[in-house]
Amino acid sequence: MKAQAAFEFMVLFSFFLLVFLVFAQLLVGNEYSHVQESNYALGSEVARTFAVEFDYAALAGDGYFRELGLPKDIYGHDYELYISNGSITLAWSPGPDEFQHYEATLADNVSGSLPTGRFGLQVDITKELKIKNSGGVVNLAQ
Repeated sequence: MKAQAAFEFMVLFSFFLLVFLVFAQLLVGNEYSHVQESNYALGSEVARTFAVEFDYAALAGDGYFRELGLPKDIYGHDYELYISNGSITLAWSPGPDEFQHYEATLADNVSGSLPTGRFGLQVDITKELKIKNSGGVVNLAQ
């Protein structure tokens, strides 16, 4: 009788432990997904901010000049910023996955003395970015 009671206790304990582990996994997975969405949203907002500045430069015309300070990281993770004719690409790795966000701009004639990277002119995020419109061409320098 004691052996049967002990066996039933172990079966019930194992069942409730299994149920607990399944719910814990669901909660952790959901939280990880939420963190990834937050990282992507912040990266998208950074790219959108730069796209708006490039639109200002394109629309303001000849003589527009602005120096932009760049965020050093996105939630503690390094990122890369690339600029090409008509688009800005922001790439960062907040975990095992790399995210890329593309943002269209009105500045379809971009030039500069920046090095070329994977998706266009690569911005050094440790320095300020200088944007200048000279004769309808948006020039970039650091």
